[in-house]
Amino acid sequence: QNLGLKMTGIPAINWVYANGLGERDPASITDHDVLTAIEFDKTGEFLSVGDKGGRVIVFKRIRSKKKSRVDDFEYFTEFQSHEPGFDYLKSAEIEEKINSIEWINNKSSSLQLLSANDKTIKLWKLFYNKKKKYQS
Repeated sequence: QNLGLKMTGIPAINWVYANGLGERDPASITDHDVLTAIEFDKTGEFLSVGDKGGRVIVFKRIRSKKKSRVDDFEYFTEFQSHEPGFDYLKSAEIEEKINSIEWINNKSSSLQLLSANDKTIKLWKLFYNKKKKYQS
């Protein structure tokens, strides 16, 4: 799809769907599997997606040795961020659906992100140790 951003002086972006996520059989896909939020971290190394089931799935960029215009991401981690709930003051059910994801810049070794549904914002810390290669 071409996102025509030429009016703002930014060249148009051509998006290409190159891979799938999760179930391939349409009969196995449920309403909870529909993606509702997507966000890259500030470096572009991590991609997080949220779905209607309240899950957050994080992917890490794969560095290819070949020059390529297409970036690939591999599964990094997944967690249940929100559960369905009930707001007793408003007498309303709260969906677990992820409405928003935001990565937080920090200088520590952990990755931090916020996830939000209709009522709650949660802060998550993901610990990530880069593999160090030693040669003798």
